[in-house]
Parts: sequence; C-alpha cells; structure tokens
Amino acid sequence: FQVFLLFFILVSYSSVAQNHYPVKINQQWGLMDAEGKIVVQPQYEVIGTPQAFGYTLMQQNEQVGLLDNKGNVLIPAIYEEIKILDSNFISVKELGVQKVINAQGNAVLSNNNFEKLQVINSQYLAFSKEGLFGCVNSDGTIILPPAYATITLFQNQFFKVGNGNQYGLSDLKGTLLLSPIADNIAVLENGLIFYKKGVL
Repeated sequence: FQVFLLFFILVSYSSVAQNHYPVKINQQWGLMDAEGKIVVQPQYEVIGTPQAFGYTLMQQNEQVGLLDNKGNVLIPAIYEEIKILDSNFISVKELGVQKVINAQGNAVLSNNNFEKLQVINSQYLAFSKEGLFGCVNSDGTIILPPAYATITLFQNQFFKVGNGNQYGLSDLKGTLLLSPIADNIAVLENGLIFYKKGVL
C-alpha cells in the first residue's frame, strides 16, 4: 500500500503531451493509444501516464519500473522509487540505497555517494559531495572530482568550473585547462583561451 501511494506521488507531476493512456482490464493496467488500440497489454498493478521523454512509470510486485516511449520495458520493476532526471539519467532507490542509473540500467552513481544532482545534458551529470560538485558521464566515469562550487557546460566544448567568483576551464574529458582563477573567460575559434584576472 505504501509503494502504491508513493508511485502515484511520483507520477503526479505535470506530463508532456501524451499519445498513450492508461487502461484497466481484468484488474491489470496497460496502455492504449488515442484510437483505443492497446499498445501495452494490461499486465501491471499500476501504470502512470507518459511523462518526460515519453517514459511511463509502472508497478509490478510492489516495485516500480519504467517503460520507454514505445511501451517497451526500459527499466524493470525492481526499484522502490524512480525519478526521471533526463532521458539518460534516472534516479532510483533499491533496498533503501539511492543511486543513479542510465537508460540501459547501468549504474552511474551508487551507494548514496552524492548529495545533490544537476543534469548538464543527456551525457553529463553534476553531483555534489560535502557541498562541492563533480561531474560524471552517462557511463559512470567520473570526469571531474567534487571540488567545485559550480560546473556548467561552456560553448558545448568545455566545462566551466567555479569557486566563489573565480572560474576555470576543463575539456569534456576532465583535463583541467585553467584552474579557477579567472574573473572572465573567452575561447576563440582557434582554441586560444583568454581570461581576465583582477581589475585591468
């Protein structure tokens, strides 16, 4: 009963325009399209309406999982909680442990070893430990250690890292090109990095 209530709390946030709708037949839930055609056979205890990226939460054996935008099982129903962060980052709770997996079900972050999460894009996720942010990619490789107050994508080619009002630059593989010492940073098309430090 608690899982059931939790499930509906999770799916209560506003959804995107949907093409599939929950349908209940013989005490089981599935999905039908706008024309009334069954697209997911009723087989779940509970099923939600399509959410971001067309993903749909479902429940089996009092555990929750995720269907993709075609109604196929994306994440099997083996978790206590699921929260969609992005198309490729999904926060889950398993046996009381919070972790992040990718859309293939592989661990990105595990064992409660993070505090806050900020999606950079579908390939990179910022996470904090002890108040500082690091960055991990969708394969679970740590790109930047948790050592910065902020991490943002810069010109789609770099990470801009900040501590206080000072900024630095890293490439997308995590190589630090400039420590956080600059007030402003500019990167030219030829790759030259210009930065300002202090008052000119």
